[in-house]
Amino acid sequence: MSAAEQRKNTASDFEKKLVRYALMGGAVLGASTAAQASIVTNTYNENISDNGTPIQVSFDQTSTIDFTLSATSGEDGPFFYAGVYVNGPSTTLFAGAPESHNYNLPFALSGEVNLVGMNLVGSPAKLRNFVKFKTEISEYGGYWSNNTDAYLGVIFQRSGQNYEGWAEISVNVTDPSATATLIQTAYDTTPVTLVPEPSSLALFALGALGIAAVKKRRKTA
Repeated sequence: MSAAEQRKNTASDFEKKLVRYALMGGAVLGASTAAQASIVTNTYNENISDNGTPIQVSFDQTSTIDFTLSATSGEDGPFFYAGVYVNGPSTTLFAGAPESHNYNLPFALSGEVNLVGMNLVGSPAKLRNFVKFKTEISEYGGYWSNNTDAYLGVIFQRSGQNYEGWAEISVNVTDPSATATLIQTAYDTTPVTLVPEPSSLALFALGALGIAAVKKRRKTA
């Protein structure tokens, strides 16, 4: 075989690999849309009094706790505080904004919206809080409004797979107390794929860029 024929075969093999990389990356990117959704709802209607026992939530009603909902108030030196908080294991993520004063800020969603592609944050997280410095300065924080039902968006795991869940909650945070009501929860029984791992994106980009380069080389040859 001549040197020219060897180069031709090598180039052909390389192009085939690039196409395979692109297809593999595309398969990862599109995996989350393959299955049909099925929503399961559980009714709670549980109230949390100020500094009461937190509510433990398991979306599929098993012994695995996905997050807890708590309402607390108290005094810390010159500060008076009150707030409604959610906390979960490292595998539980909330649709929300990054940290503010050591707490992430979950969004108050309008319903059971698609969580894939939304910004996700971990624990600890606060729905709404109140802080007062003596009697001079007071401040409310968080995306949630008092006495207005809203939905907490949650990504939780079972057997290493991610699922979408929602919790309808009402909060009431004032000076100097906090209460909350967990109305109901719901979850989608179909696993979802979150933002692909960097290696998957790199694989897709390698294939796409390589194919474009080969096409350009062909045109200029």
